Amino acid sequence: MIDLIASSLLLAALTLLPPQSAHIVTGRVQDNVGKPVGGVRVCAYAEDFDPNNLTVGIPCAFSDARGRFAIAVNKASKYKLHYHHGTNGYWSTYLPFFRHPSASIPEVLLDEANAQAAVKISMLPENGLLVGRSVDAKTGLPVESTEFILCRAANPEMCWRTSAKSSDGSFAIPAPYVPFTLRVKADGFDDWVGTNGEDQATPITVAPETKAEIAVYLRRS
Repeated sequence: MIDLIASSLLLAALTLLPPQSAHIVTGRVQDNVGKPVGGVRVCAYAEDFDPNNLTVGIPCAFSDARGRFAIAVNKASKYKLHYHHGTNGYWSTYLPFFRHPSASIPEVLLDEANAQAAVKISMLPENGLLVGRSVDAKTGLPVESTEFILCRAANPEMCWRTSAKSSDGSFAIPAPYVPFTLRVKADGFDDWVGTNGEDQATPITVAPETKAEIAVYLRRS
């Protein structure tokens, strides 16, 4: 299961390596209709990258207004390029849970003969959102702090968890491109599953670039 805290630590470890590096990855980021996109973080993951070693920086760069970027890396290797633009609804393609099953991850090989490589990154449509409010089923008062656990319906072992906290119980949770199951947890309440609180078997689908609204009525334990 992918924990949000671990994911945040991983993203915090991303750092741009010194520009004097002899190996450079350049490229352009475009959206799903071919328009350049600025402000996208693109990171190069070496073939021997160890996600459990967060002391090793991951070379990254942000695309400019024309979608162009240049990443300096410190060694010859094969690199996979992943993008992240969470503030605009595009979740990292490095996270398997949010990766589209048919997504093609660009790769480049840098060695002594090829010190530079260029790639084009075509972004998929932004992730959909699961939105709504969590309230106490008896009193109607908002439940301010909740935890959401989403798992792919076709692969229940591939999950993602996050938390929501707001004074009115509102939430906006990014959804994967594929059907998923939902479990909502809160201290002092029974778990809520599915869209009606009891339907664990029926998967939920949120289309890209759309919002699906649900109301979560939590019953006290």
